[in-house]
Amino acid sequence: MATIKTVSELTLERMDKCSDALAKKYLLSVRAIYGATENGKPDHIGSCVLLDYHGEKILVTAAHVIDENDFTSLYISGENKLVQIVVSCLITAKPNNDRDKDKFDFAVLPISDELASNLGDVYFIPESNWELHDLPAKDRYCLALGFPNSRNKKIDAARNIVKLEPFVYTSTLKSDPELFEEIEFSIADHYLLDFCSKHSKDSSNKITNSIRPKGVSGGGLFLIEDMANPDSYRPEAECSGKFLGILIEQRKNKKVLVFTKISTIKKALTLRSSGTAQKRAAP
Repeated sequence: MATIKTVSELTLERMDKCSDALAKKYLLSVRAIYGATENGKPDHIGSCVLLDYHGEKILVTAAHVIDENDFTSLYISGENKLVQIVVSCLITAKPNNDRDKDKFDFAVLPISDELASNLGDVYFIPESNWELHDLPAKDRYCLALGFPNSRNKKIDAARNIVKLEPFVYTSTLKSDPELFEEIEFSIADHYLLDFCSKHSKDSSNKITNSIRPKGVSGGGLFLIEDMANPDSYRPEAECSGKFLGILIEQRKNKKVLVFTKISTIKKALTLRSSGTAQKRAAP
């Protein structure tokens, strides 16, 4: 006898299937960022996303992650090793010199061909896989990826190698205008992802209680496409997703993760030559 499943059960199964498939693909694009301790050992700081913008390879992360460059050199996790970032960057300004007041909180670093080669087998997400338009109400199922501090302390300092343990989390977007207004973020520039322990997974894709996502800042948010399409629930249906934005903040009291939209970041990319956004050089 065939098993009868509820709509909720089918939706959860689809989310689980697609989060596994999309995480496997996009964890080649979402990477960890490290600094160095006083003893020169790698120290996990945050996360970032690798993008391809009109043929130019770039790294996008939270500005407060790049702020750590004032105290340490920065490194990105490649396929097999940590690679130092030594480039200039485009970074949002600090209102009154206070990053906590920066509602956009993003930085963009160009990646040279040499640096990209040193990273090894990674994936720069092309603009065709960015979602730059407003999402309809039915498209609210998302996947968040990054690397939390608590899971990324296993380091082989002698060989400059780290063992990465990702944060894989599926949930739905909030759309209440009053919530956006209350926490002083903009619907036009931000996404709010419902954050609880339901759909967090460990590195083996097993459901687990959600960790405190410190270190996931700069990680990516991805739309799980076609969740409202009945055909996508067929056993043979493939999963697809698009890049939505980067994680900049957690609001515990409202149980949400805050992301700056890639559409907002793209506007800054088009204005780089005019000097509208702040530029600074990494040592």
